[in-house]
Formats: sequence, C-alpha cells, structure tokens
Amino acid sequence: LIIRYALTTGEIMVNIVTTTQSEFDKNSFVDMLLGLKLEGNIKSIVHTENDSLADAVVPEKINIIFGDEYITEKLFDLSFDISPYSFFQTNSSAVEKLYLKVADYLQEINNGNNVVYDLFSGTGTIGQIVSKYSKKVYGIELIKEAVDKANENAKKNMIDNATFIAGDVFEKLDDIEEKPDILILDPPRAGVGEKTINKLVEYNVKNIIYVSCNPKTLVEDLKVFKKKEYILKKATCVDMFSYTTHMETIVLLSKRGWFNMIAFQNRLEGIKPLLFSLLFFLMLLMEARFSYSLVKKYRKKYGENKLFYRDEDIFSIRKK
Repeated sequence: LIIRYALTTGEIMVNIVTTTQSEFDKNSFVDMLLGLKLEGNIKSIVHTENDSLADAVVPEKINIIFGDEYITEKLFDLSFDISPYSFFQTNSSAVEKLYLKVADYLQEINNGNNVVYDLFSGTGTIGQIVSKYSKKVYGIELIKEAVDKANENAKKNMIDNATFIAGDVFEKLDDIEEKPDILILDPPRAGVGEKTINKLVEYNVKNIIYVSCNPKTLVEDLKVFKKKEYILKKATCVDMFSYTTHMETIVLLSKRGWFNMIAFQNRLEGIKPLLFSLLFFLMLLMEARFSYSLVKKYRKKYGENKLFYRDEDIFSIRKK
C-alpha cells in the first residue's frame, strides 16, 4: 500500500499494489477508505498491477478506481500535479528550503540570459522554479509519466520557457540543439556516474549545481568532476528527513581556471609554501645587499684593513 499526501492542499492518494492473480472487492475497498476520518481528503485511489519479482514496484498497469489520477501540491507560487509514480519530494516544508538554495546558487552565477539543463528532472519542480531566472530550461527525466506531468504542470503554471523530455539522460543530451550555459543535476541515489559525467563536461560549462540525496555517491561523483577540472565552490545541507541519517546536499561546482576567483584561491593555497620560500629568499637578498653597502661605507671611512667594526660606527653610518 502506497500513500501520498500533499501538505499544502491536504489531498491524499492511495495506491494498492497487487499481482494480477489477487482479487479484491474494489467497491468495498473504496467505501472503507472514504469512511475513514482523516486529516485531509482522499482525491485519488488507484490499483497497480505488478507481477514482476523485485524489491521495487513495477507499474505494469495502473487502474483508477476512484477520483483523479493525481494529487496537487504547491511550492512557492507554483502548482504541481503528482501522479502515482512521479518523483516528488515528500517533505514539502523542507523542500522549499532546498529549492530556494538551488535558486540562490543559480542567481549567483546566472545573468538571466542563460540556457539551463535540468537533468534527472522528475516532475520538473526545479526546472520550473528556476525558469524565471533563465532564458530557457530543458529537463530530461527517464520516467515518461513524470515528464508528461512536468509539461502539463509548466503549461498550468503559464511557464513557456521550460521543456521536458522523456528518456535516459546520457542518450537524450544529443537531441537538444541549444547547448547549456549551466547544468543542474538532481540524480537518484545511484548518483550521476562517471560515464554521464564524462559526457556532461564536454559542454564545458562554467558552473554546475548538483543536488544529492546520497552523500556517498556525491563524493564519488565529485572525485570524477575534480579530475575534469571542476572544484567545489559551495555546499549546503538540508535536513529533509528529521531524526534519520538521511540528508540532501546542494553543491555548486565551478570550472577551474586562472580567471575564476575561487579557482585562483585554491591554486594559491597549493603554491603558498613556494611563495613563502621565495619571499624569504628575497628578504635575505635585500639584507645581504644592505649589509654589503654598509661594509663599503665603513671601509671607505675607516680603511680597507680595519678588521673589527664597532656598533656605534655602524649606527652612525646607518644614520647617514
């Protein structure tokens, strides 16, 4: 049994998953659910048929047995229709903080005239939220059902500069003619992966925003990005699931380069020992030159053969 609840609207979706061999009285099931005293209103009851042997539900067939095929959640000033298997963050209060930080990072690096790729876009939440700060947004998501909802949501929210495409990120990148200025990544727990990262860095964008739900795979992906000359500029953690070990992390990656301030600072850290050694050598050189000039003056005043110098003599020469 899968239950989805929209915090801002109070709408509830109940999804019962069975094999095709299982039979149950759908009408009695609906009547039982509607008779419950709940905080919120049941808007959708669906039945998923799943005969596959796996630890995840494979929606081979979805039957709507009551109400609509979706529930609606609101974030900021946007509405999102959520279907049974569309990915959508469950903690609506915390997710606004998460997406607000993504928007903050984007505004730091965006001039408002950039093309943004929103990869692993789900129902298009991030893409639609950042569309107001971008020239154009392209989202790519594997689950077609989620992409259909993303495009419907964009139309519903009167957003005309965001387009969402169904398919594998690695395969669909080549289908978009307009190349990105900024990448936003929000992958599943498995992360982006080296193969896809190698393809993404070919765009040579200056900045990448990475939203991660798994710190372990985030670290592995960051190692690959580092090899490709991308460095960690900023990072923020959001506690999406209180009293658990799970954490969402937003990181801002910047392309390494001498004209990039953060990259310059990191390079400077690496050559600090050399700089200090060079500075020390210059100080010794200046002191040697100064001492040599004092000796020349002393010899000129007291003669070449005088072997012992008095402090008061040196002091008098320094004053001159």
